[in-house]
Amino acid sequence: MHYRSFMTFNKEKANNSEEARFYVRNFLEEEGFCSDGFFSSSIADWFVIGGRWSGKLQDIKIFDEVMKMLKKKKDEHIYTSDLDDEKTKKKIQKIWESKGGKGESSYTRNQYNTDGYEDDAMIVTKKLYDKFLKDYEGTETDGEHFWDLDYEEVSEKFIGTKYIVVCDYHN
Repeated sequence: MHYRSFMTFNKEKANNSEEARFYVRNFLEEEGFCSDGFFSSSIADWFVIGGRWSGKLQDIKIFDEVMKMLKKKKDEHIYTSDLDDEKTKKKIQKIWESKGGKGESSYTRNQYNTDGYEDDAMIVTKKLYDKFLKDYEGTETDGEHFWDLDYEEVSEKFIGTKYIVVCDYHN
């Protein structure tokens, strides 16, 4: 099963998104996220930065429009094969950009790109905090969906001082 997780850490440890994503990947590898180490008997057997949740930090909602464009019913799934042709990709990209999305659409990205994409690591803003971190206030981890790599309890002090990085892991 795939899990979405968020990692946060002090922004002084990275100068930009690329360095932030690299920092998290190295931390997880060195601390045994997929082998013995910090996480004891590993949490996961595999992970990537972003993955199935790549682009979600932008919080661009295009699902309903993509479903309509693909002529899918409400309870149907979107499969990779639904997104294979260039014409479909271009239409989805147009929808993405019309909603304010930056970079490649979250629906057409490579979900197995180890290092993720530019928007898979961002400095925590009030909007990101409220959307993705507020539920974890008072804890440094829930052991499944969130870890602060500096062992600090989540608080509004994270706004402007921490990076948030989205990860996809399999267990």
